Amino acid sequence: MAPMPTGSFDRSTRHLPAAGRAERISPWVQLRSASQNPLVYQKMIRETDPSARAGAIVNVYGRDGELFGRGIFNPRSQIVVRMLTWGDAPLDDAFWLGRLGEAVELRRRFRIDEATDAYRLVHAEGDGLSGLIVERYADCLAFELFSIGMFQRASEIARMLGQSLGPPACLDRPHRAAPDWRVVVRADERIQRIEGFRLPASGDSRRAEPESVVIREHGVRYHVDLLAGHKTGFFCDQRENRKRLATLCRDAAVLDVCCYTGGFSLCAKLLGGAAEVTAVDLDETAVALARENANLNQTRIDFVHADAYVYMRQMAELRRRYDVVVLDPPKFAPARADLEDALARYYDLNVLGARLVSTGGFLLTCSCSGLVSREMFAEAKGVLDIAIADERPTAENPTGLVLRAIANIMLNRPDEALKALNDPLVGDQFDAPLWRAFAYARQSKWPEARSGFRNVEASIATLPIELQQLALKEAMRAAIEVRDFSGATDSPGRPVCREAADRRGAGTAARSCGWWFRRRTLSAPWSRGPDSAAGVAGWNSMRPAA
Repeated sequence: MAPMPTGSFDRSTRHLPAAGRAERISPWVQLRSASQNPLVYQKMIRETDPSARAGAIVNVYGRDGELFGRGIFNPRSQIVVRMLTWGDAPLDDAFWLGRLGEAVELRRRFRIDEATDAYRLVHAEGDGLSGLIVERYADCLAFELFSIGMFQRASEIARMLGQSLGPPACLDRPHRAAPDWRVVVRADERIQRIEGFRLPASGDSRRAEPESVVIREHGVRYHVDLLAGHKTGFFCDQRENRKRLATLCRDAAVLDVCCYTGGFSLCAKLLGGAAEVTAVDLDETAVALARENANLNQTRIDFVHADAYVYMRQMAELRRRYDVVVLDPPKFAPARADLEDALARYYDLNVLGARLVSTGGFLLTCSCSGLVSREMFAEAKGVLDIAIADERPTAENPTGLVLRAIANIMLNRPDEALKALNDPLVGDQFDAPLWRAFAYARQSKWPEARSGFRNVEASIATLPIELQQLALKEAMRAAIEVRDFSGATDSPGRPVCREAADRRGAGTAARSCGWWFRRRTLSAPWSRGPDSAAGVAGWNSMRPAA
């Protein structure tokens, strides 16, 4: 690994008197306002110790002068303090070993390493270590840094993480794992500039890092470019979505748009048994690596180096249709100034993609733009409007009314949803009673929602697992609101509340807004991939505001 400036984990303190105030321990920061959010911004700071230096651990005091907690300080960033602990817990070696050990144990509890040797080990705030992401690729640890404090401690964190993990192993037989964990450290150029640190250049002799590695995921092999690939080289957070997609691809024609290194394409072909797969990307390097991955797995995929928009328009003009279409574009909104353009691009991409889906086919569409909220994405993606326009409700085919209701629930228009659901053509078909309960919940009509959920509770177990979990959570919320717990049991055998598991269990990224959409049928129209650690998309978007 590249030599890094190392910050000591031992905190020496001295007393700094302040006129008219209780004595504070230096280095310190006093807050104007405080919350349990680990990110403390400039506007929340009242006063700063002049001796505090960038990357230092500071004692954080509330507006009343009481010790609030401790965190990593950086005066030049908009995020002045990244909180690590609340209260008087010391930030010594025991803290770092404990926090890293908890992150490792959490992943082992979910037995992720039985399916893959590529997954997120440390997920920043999700694991209580703001500013640090670490992903495991076979026998390599890939660090992505967002904080000068984590940059200063990278070497020591790598040592402690290796201690928690034990010796590395590799699923890609016959290759053997290295005797010790190999480490790659990366940071976006913009982050380095904002935070005030600089990684050695890739050609620097001090940066003797592995360039690539081969990993396995659900039996599929991938080359991962650790130095030049997007993020840390591979999108671990799409792992369960890749597997789920494969179940829809038997004998199907699949189009994978913005395929990157071929993750969805390879799963569709190898795990799903797709009849044909076409994978498109504008990044020539990514397409070349995707071809290598196909060769590595001894399978045939038609890779196309082209602009996604141009290619899809050409296919539409040729009246080409696919049973499964995947849209997983790169980040369209890296900054707030890009937001308006990003929403327009998402809309265009999804309109083009939806028009290529054959009747009864599937569309999976994603966003990795953190600035694009789930509500913005729902409005921008255009797919719901296409679904409504394409489904003409008739007495023989009333599914269009239910699709219209689902669309309006997703867009937070429960009045319109109920109008469609109460149409005589619908009755109690197509899970309409369940959708009515959701619509009432969106209106905060809790007695009606509670009654609706109770009436369909027995049938919840027959629904897709993502909808089971959401329905049970909404039913419990309605029960709490009306103080009626009769029948509010875990009848289908699924956990009623899985907030902790949803937020941290899969332990990978918050990057994906993953939405599933099926045309002309109501079989699992949308679902949220369980790897979305912050719960930023899918069914969860239908939850009423707290």
